[in-house]
Amino acid sequence: MEASTGVLVPLATSEFQNLARLAEQGDCDEQYRLAELYYRGDGIPRNYLEAEKWYLLSAEHGHRGAQYGLGLLYLKHLGNRAEGTRLLALAGERGDGWACYALATALSQASGPGRDPVAAYVWFCLAEAYGNGPDCDKEIWRLESELSVEQILGAQLRAREAFRPPVVRSAAEEAEAELKRLHEAARAEDAALGPLLPGESRIRRRMRVDLPKAVSPD
Repeated sequence: MEASTGVLVPLATSEFQNLARLAEQGDCDEQYRLAELYYRGDGIPRNYLEAEKWYLLSAEHGHRGAQYGLGLLYLKHLGNRAEGTRLLALAGERGDGWACYALATALSQASGPGRDPVAAYVWFCLAEAYGNGPDCDKEIWRLESELSVEQILGAQLRAREAFRPPVVRSAAEEAEAELKRLHEAARAEDAALGPLLPGESRIRRRMRVDLPKAVSPD
């Protein structure tokens, strides 16, 4: 965590242990959070291999943010360009504008066979359409100076075909946010009411905890 002063604040041991426990239990959101902490060294020592481990587990559940984070990790730090670009493309195809921008940048700045100005043009167009990434228009104009008219028109057509309308994207994000809200509500309830007894449902736990309070004298 970052304090308002910009000084790195160590993650509380209990907070980290709780996060790690939920991640180990298969919560893809918490796996993503844990990967992000290791990737940035946010409150814990930076560890790219641990970040890779938790990104992979979260990405296996289709977590778009984990696909994006893992793609960046491979591209920038672990030297796996092929897998990095593949994962960024997966996230970009699902409407992640920042993944589109990162992939476009990688394709336009690479040298040798890794450079693909036409594909970079497509991804910059998508990043601009999703409203993510700085100076997309400048990058697009720069690439237009080296592409033919046919290449530009073809790339624009590819971008239009790949673009996911915001109404579809927002519906998916709303469902993802609602699922996360339910998970957080369940964790908050666990913290407030204590663990479930063997074979006990959440409804029965509420009755067990709340009923004595309701009938007890003031």
